[in-house]
Amino acid sequence: NSRMLRSAMRFFGASEVRFAELNEKTKKLIFTHHVHNTPIVFEDVDKAYEVAGQKFVLPDKPLYIVSVAVQMSKEMYRQGNAGIRFAANNMRYRLNNVVQVATQSFLKGIGYQGIGYPSESLFHGMMPSQADAILTGFAEMARNNNYCISPEFGTVAGYYSILTDLPLAPDKPIDAGYFRFCHTCRKCAEACPSQAISFDSEPTWDIPPSSVDPAKATLYSTPGKKVFHTDSPACYSRWIGLHGCARCMGTCVFNTNSSAMVHDMVRATIGTTGLFNGFLWNADKAFGYGLIPPEKWEEWWDKDYPVLGQDSTIGSYYGGY
Repeated sequence: NSRMLRSAMRFFGASEVRFAELNEKTKKLIFTHHVHNTPIVFEDVDKAYEVAGQKFVLPDKPLYIVSVAVQMSKEMYRQGNAGIRFAANNMRYRLNNVVQVATQSFLKGIGYQGIGYPSESLFHGMMPSQADAILTGFAEMARNNNYCISPEFGTVAGYYSILTDLPLAPDKPIDAGYFRFCHTCRKCAEACPSQAISFDSEPTWDIPPSSVDPAKATLYSTPGKKVFHTDSPACYSRWIGLHGCARCMGTCVFNTNSSAMVHDMVRATIGTTGLFNGFLWNADKAFGYGLIPPEKWEEWWDKDYPVLGQDSTIGSYYGGY
Protein backbone atom coordinates (compact mmCIF):
# COMPACT_ATOMS: atom_id res chain seq x y z
CA ASN A 1 0.00 0.00 0.00
CA SER A 2 2.76 2.43 0.94
CA ARG A 3 4.66 1.77 -2.28
CA MET A 4 1.50 2.24 -4.33
CA LEU A 5 0.47 5.48 -2.65
CA ARG A 6 3.96 6.97 -2.81
CA SER A 7 4.21 6.30 -6.55
CA ALA A 8 0.78 7.78 -7.16
CA MET A 9 1.41 10.90 -5.10
CA ARG A 10 4.79 11.61 -6.68
CA PHE A 11 3.03 11.42 -10.03
CA PHE A 12 0.42 13.86 -8.74
CA GLY A 13 3.15 16.35 -7.83
CA ALA A 14 4.33 15.56 -4.29
CA SER A 15 8.11 15.87 -3.99
CA GLU A 16 8.12 13.03 -1.47
CA VAL A 17 5.80 11.32 1.03
CA ARG A 18 6.26 9.52 4.34
CA PHE A 19 3.87 7.64 6.60
CA ALA A 20 3.06 7.15 10.29
CA GLU A 21 0.36 5.44 12.34
CA LEU A 22 -2.14 7.65 14.16
CA ASN A 23 -1.99 5.86 17.52
CA GLU A 24 -2.81 7.01 21.05
CA LYS A 25 0.45 8.97 21.27
CA THR A 26 0.33 10.63 17.87
CA LYS A 27 -3.34 11.49 18.32
CA LYS A 28 -2.08 14.17 20.69
CA LEU A 29 -0.86 16.04 17.61
CA ILE A 30 -4.40 16.49 16.29
CA PHE A 31 -5.59 20.03 16.91
CA THR A 32 -8.49 20.42 19.34
CA HIS A 33 -9.88 23.22 17.17
CA HIS A 34 -9.47 24.20 13.55
CA VAL A 35 -9.34 27.70 12.11
CA HIS A 36 -12.31 29.89 13.15
CA ASN A 37 -12.36 27.86 16.40
CA THR A 38 -14.26 24.92 14.90
CA PRO A 39 -13.80 21.83 17.15
CA ILE A 40 -12.09 18.72 15.80
CA VAL A 41 -13.52 15.60 17.45
CA PHE A 42 -13.36 11.81 17.15
CA GLU A 43 -16.62 9.88 16.87
CA ASP A 44 -17.59 6.24 16.41
CA VAL A 45 -18.28 6.61 12.69
CA ASP A 46 -16.81 5.01 9.59
CA LYS A 47 -16.34 8.16 7.50
CA ALA A 48 -15.08 11.63 8.38
CA TYR A 49 -17.57 14.45 7.97
CA GLU A 50 -18.09 18.07 8.93
CA VAL A 51 -20.96 20.21 10.12
CA ALA A 52 -20.27 23.66 8.69
CA GLY A 53 -19.15 26.04 11.42
CA GLN A 54 -19.82 23.49 14.18
CA LYS A 55 -17.35 20.60 14.05
CA PHE A 56 -14.97 18.45 12.03
CA VAL A 57 -15.44 14.76 12.82
CA LEU A 58 -12.70 12.14 12.47
CA PRO A 59 -13.57 8.43 12.62
CA ASP A 60 -12.38 6.76 15.82
CA LYS A 61 -10.75 3.82 14.05
CA PRO A 62 -7.26 2.97 12.74
CA LEU A 63 -5.95 5.91 10.74
CA TYR A 64 -2.61 6.70 9.16
CA ILE A 65 -0.71 9.95 8.60
CA VAL A 66 0.50 10.79 5.12
CA SER A 67 3.19 13.47 5.41
CA VAL A 68 3.61 15.34 2.13
CA ALA A 69 6.63 17.43 1.10
CA VAL A 70 6.42 20.06 -1.62
CA GLN A 71 9.72 21.54 -2.72
CA MET A 72 10.23 25.25 -3.11
CA SER A 73 12.96 27.06 -5.04
CA LYS A 74 16.23 27.26 -3.11
CA GLU A 75 17.51 30.01 -5.40
CA MET A 76 14.41 32.14 -4.87
CA TYR A 77 14.60 31.66 -1.10
CA ARG A 78 18.10 33.10 -1.12
CA GLN A 79 16.46 36.45 -1.84
CA GLY A 80 15.29 36.59 1.78
CA ASN A 81 12.43 39.09 1.90
CA ALA A 82 12.10 39.89 -1.82
CA GLY A 83 8.89 39.50 -3.81
CA ILE A 84 10.45 36.64 -5.79
CA ARG A 85 11.01 34.71 -2.55
CA PHE A 86 7.38 35.39 -1.63
CA ALA A 87 6.27 33.88 -4.95
CA ALA A 88 8.27 30.72 -4.21
CA ASN A 89 6.48 30.36 -0.88
CA ASN A 90 3.03 30.83 -2.43
CA MET A 91 3.72 28.21 -5.08
CA ARG A 92 3.70 25.38 -2.53
CA TYR A 93 0.07 26.05 -1.59
CA ARG A 94 -1.05 25.91 -5.21
CA LEU A 95 0.90 22.71 -5.80
CA ASN A 96 -0.42 21.05 -2.65
CA ASN A 97 -3.99 21.82 -3.72
CA VAL A 98 -3.41 19.70 -6.81
CA VAL A 99 -1.69 16.93 -4.84
CA GLN A 100 -4.42 16.77 -2.19
CA VAL A 101 -7.37 16.68 -4.59
CA ALA A 102 -5.72 14.04 -6.79
CA THR A 103 -4.77 11.93 -3.76
CA GLN A 104 -8.26 12.12 -2.29
CA SER A 105 -9.76 11.09 -5.63
CA PHE A 106 -7.30 8.20 -5.91
CA LEU A 107 -8.06 6.97 -2.38
CA LYS A 108 -11.80 7.26 -2.97
CA GLY A 109 -11.43 5.24 -6.15
CA ILE A 110 -9.90 2.30 -4.27
CA GLY A 111 -12.39 2.48 -1.41
CA TYR A 112 -10.61 4.61 1.19
CA GLN A 113 -10.80 8.18 2.44
CA GLY A 114 -8.29 11.01 2.52
CA ILE A 115 -8.79 13.74 5.12
CA GLY A 116 -6.76 16.79 4.21
CA TYR A 117 -7.05 20.57 4.40
CA PRO A 118 -10.70 21.76 4.41
CA SER A 119 -11.78 23.97 1.52
CA GLU A 120 -12.15 26.95 3.88
CA SER A 121 -8.40 27.07 4.51
CA LEU A 122 -5.32 26.36 2.42
CA PHE A 123 -3.12 26.76 5.48
CA HIS A 124 -4.66 24.66 8.26
CA GLY A 125 -4.91 20.88 8.37
CA MET A 126 -5.84 18.51 11.18
CA MET A 127 -2.37 18.59 12.77
CA PRO A 128 0.89 20.59 12.64
CA SER A 129 2.55 19.35 9.47
CA GLN A 130 6.07 20.06 10.71
CA ALA A 131 5.50 17.68 13.61
CA ASP A 132 4.53 14.80 11.35
CA ALA A 133 7.42 15.65 8.99
CA ILE A 134 9.78 14.97 11.90
CA LEU A 135 7.78 11.99 13.13
CA THR A 136 7.93 10.29 9.72
CA GLY A 137 11.63 10.91 9.13
CA PHE A 138 11.39 13.70 6.60
CA ALA A 139 13.38 16.15 8.65
CA GLU A 140 14.86 17.27 11.97
CA MET A 141 14.21 20.37 14.02
CA ALA A 142 16.15 23.55 13.28
CA ARG A 143 17.38 26.42 15.44
CA ASN A 144 14.37 28.36 14.17
CA ASN A 145 11.57 26.11 15.38
CA ASN A 146 9.21 27.52 12.73
CA TYR A 147 10.71 25.22 10.11
CA CYS A 148 12.65 21.96 9.93
CA ILE A 149 15.63 20.66 7.95
CA SER A 150 15.41 17.79 5.47
CA PRO A 151 18.37 15.84 4.03
CA GLU A 152 16.77 16.09 0.58
CA PHE A 153 15.29 19.59 0.61
CA GLY A 154 17.19 21.47 3.29
CA THR A 155 15.08 24.22 4.84
CA VAL A 156 13.09 24.96 1.69
CA ALA A 157 10.05 22.68 1.57
CA GLY A 158 6.42 22.96 2.55
CA TYR A 159 4.91 20.09 4.54
CA TYR A 160 1.29 18.99 4.59
CA SER A 161 -0.74 16.19 6.15
CA ILE A 162 -3.44 13.83 4.94
CA LEU A 163 -5.14 11.28 7.19
CA THR A 164 -6.36 8.05 5.63
CA ASP A 165 -7.81 4.69 6.64
CA LEU A 166 -5.67 2.93 4.02
CA PRO A 167 -3.23 0.78 6.07
CA LEU A 168 0.33 2.04 5.54
CA ALA A 169 3.75 0.89 6.76
CA PRO A 170 5.12 3.61 9.07
CA ASP A 171 8.47 5.30 8.49
CA LYS A 172 10.87 6.08 11.33
CA PRO A 173 12.32 9.40 12.55
CA ILE A 174 15.89 10.18 11.51
CA ASP A 175 19.02 11.35 13.29
CA ALA A 176 21.12 12.94 10.55
CA GLY A 177 22.96 15.33 12.85
CA TYR A 178 21.27 18.48 11.57
CA PHE A 179 19.73 19.54 14.86
CA ARG A 180 23.06 18.92 16.60
CA PHE A 181 24.70 21.14 13.99
CA CYS A 182 22.16 23.86 14.84
CA HIS A 183 23.37 23.85 18.46
CA THR A 184 26.63 25.51 17.39
CA CYS A 185 25.60 27.23 14.15
CA ARG A 186 23.84 30.55 14.62
CA LYS A 187 23.85 31.72 11.03
CA CYS A 188 20.05 32.04 10.87
CA ALA A 189 19.95 33.94 14.18
CA GLU A 190 22.60 36.35 12.93
CA ALA A 191 20.62 36.96 9.73
CA CYS A 192 17.31 37.63 11.52
CA PRO A 193 16.49 41.38 11.33
CA SER A 194 14.16 41.21 14.34
CA GLN A 195 16.48 39.02 16.45
CA ALA A 196 13.63 36.57 16.91
CA ILE A 197 15.79 33.43 16.72
CA SER A 198 17.48 32.13 19.86
CA PHE A 199 21.27 32.37 20.30
CA ASP A 200 21.20 29.83 23.15
CA SER A 201 23.58 26.87 23.18
CA GLU A 202 20.94 24.34 24.23
CA PRO A 203 17.23 23.89 23.48
CA THR A 204 14.76 24.17 26.33
CA TRP A 205 11.26 23.15 27.36
CA ASP A 206 10.58 26.64 28.68
CA ILE A 207 8.96 29.18 26.36
CA PRO A 208 10.59 32.59 26.89
CA PRO A 209 8.49 35.78 26.86
CA SER A 210 8.31 37.68 23.58
CA SER A 211 10.37 40.84 23.20
CA VAL A 212 7.27 42.45 21.67
CA ASP A 213 5.36 42.23 24.97
CA PRO A 214 7.43 40.60 27.75
CA ALA A 215 4.59 40.83 30.28
CA LYS A 216 2.14 38.91 28.09
CA ALA A 217 1.51 35.19 28.57
CA THR A 218 3.62 32.97 26.28
CA LEU A 219 0.80 31.74 24.09
CA TYR A 220 2.71 32.14 20.84
CA SER A 221 4.26 28.66 21.04
CA THR A 222 2.82 25.28 21.95
CA PRO A 223 4.33 23.79 25.14
CA GLY A 224 5.59 20.23 25.44
CA LYS A 225 8.57 20.34 23.10
CA LYS A 226 12.27 20.87 23.76
CA VAL A 227 13.44 23.26 21.06
CA PHE A 228 15.07 26.61 20.43
CA HIS A 229 11.91 28.67 20.80
CA THR A 230 11.59 31.37 18.15
CA ASP A 231 10.01 34.68 19.19
CA SER A 232 7.14 34.43 16.69
CA PRO A 233 5.51 37.80 17.56
CA ALA A 234 8.83 39.55 16.89
CA CYS A 235 9.25 37.61 13.65
CA TYR A 236 5.70 38.45 12.55
CA SER A 237 6.06 42.14 13.39
CA ARG A 238 8.96 42.33 10.95
CA TRP A 239 7.63 40.45 7.94
CA ILE A 240 4.00 41.53 8.02
CA GLY A 241 4.88 44.81 6.29
CA LEU A 242 7.10 43.13 3.67
CA HIS A 243 6.75 40.27 1.18
CA GLY A 244 7.17 38.03 4.19
CA CYS A 245 10.70 37.23 5.33
CA ALA A 246 12.73 34.05 5.00
CA ARG A 247 16.25 35.31 5.52
CA CYS A 248 16.78 32.52 8.04
CA MET A 249 15.83 29.82 5.53
CA GLY A 250 17.76 31.39 2.67
CA THR A 251 20.99 31.74 4.63
CA CYS A 252 20.90 28.27 6.20
CA VAL A 253 23.95 26.06 5.60
CA PHE A 254 21.61 23.34 4.35
CA ASN A 255 19.93 25.46 1.67
CA THR A 256 22.31 24.08 -0.96
CA ASN A 257 21.72 22.58 -4.37
CA SER A 258 21.63 18.81 -4.57
CA SER A 259 23.56 17.76 -7.67
CA ALA A 260 27.20 18.25 -6.57
CA MET A 261 28.76 15.20 -4.90
CA VAL A 262 30.41 17.40 -2.27
CA HIS A 263 27.01 18.10 -0.70
CA ASP A 264 26.44 14.37 -0.16
CA MET A 265 29.84 14.18 1.55
CA VAL A 266 28.98 17.15 3.76
CA ARG A 267 25.66 15.62 4.79
CA ALA A 268 27.36 12.32 5.60
CA THR A 269 30.01 14.10 7.68
CA ILE A 270 27.45 16.08 9.68
CA GLY A 271 25.53 12.88 10.34
CA THR A 272 28.51 11.19 12.00
CA THR A 273 30.60 13.89 13.69
CA GLY A 274 30.45 17.52 14.71
CA LEU A 275 34.22 18.07 14.53
CA PHE A 276 34.04 19.83 11.17
CA ASN A 277 31.02 22.03 11.82
CA GLY A 278 33.05 25.24 11.89
CA PHE A 279 34.84 24.35 8.67
CA LEU A 280 31.58 23.48 6.94
CA TRP A 281 29.99 26.74 8.12
CA ASN A 282 32.72 28.70 6.33
CA ALA A 283 32.79 26.38 3.31
CA ASP A 284 29.13 27.19 2.73
CA LYS A 285 30.08 30.84 2.27
CA ALA A 286 33.02 29.91 0.02
CA PHE A 287 30.72 27.99 -2.36
CA GLY A 288 28.63 31.11 -2.89
CA TYR A 289 25.51 30.10 -0.97
CA GLY A 290 23.68 32.26 1.50
CA LEU A 291 21.61 35.39 0.95
CA ILE A 292 21.73 37.22 -2.38
CA PRO A 293 22.35 40.98 -2.07
CA PRO A 294 19.33 43.12 -3.04
CA GLU A 295 21.22 44.70 -5.94
CA LYS A 296 21.42 41.24 -7.57
CA TRP A 297 17.79 40.21 -7.09
CA GLU A 298 16.81 41.22 -10.62
CA GLU A 299 19.36 38.81 -12.11
CA TRP A 300 16.88 36.00 -11.43
CA TRP A 301 14.86 37.03 -14.50
CA ASP A 302 17.79 36.37 -16.84
CA LYS A 303 18.64 32.86 -15.64
CA ASP A 304 17.18 29.48 -16.61
CA TYR A 305 16.19 27.48 -13.55
CA PRO A 306 14.34 24.11 -13.37
CA VAL A 307 10.57 23.94 -13.89
CA LEU A 308 8.83 25.16 -10.71
CA GLY A 309 12.28 25.80 -9.25
CA GLN A 310 12.39 22.15 -8.14
CA ASP A 311 14.84 19.29 -8.51
CA SER A 312 12.34 16.61 -9.43
CA THR A 313 15.05 13.93 -9.69
CA ILE A 314 15.35 13.75 -5.89
CA GLY A 315 14.11 10.33 -4.84
CA SER A 316 14.14 8.99 -8.42
CA TYR A 317 16.36 5.98 -9.10
CA TYR A 318 15.00 4.64 -12.37
CA GLY A 319 15.01 5.64 -16.02
CA GLY A 320 18.43 7.27 -15.98
CA TYR A 321 17.53 10.25 -13.78
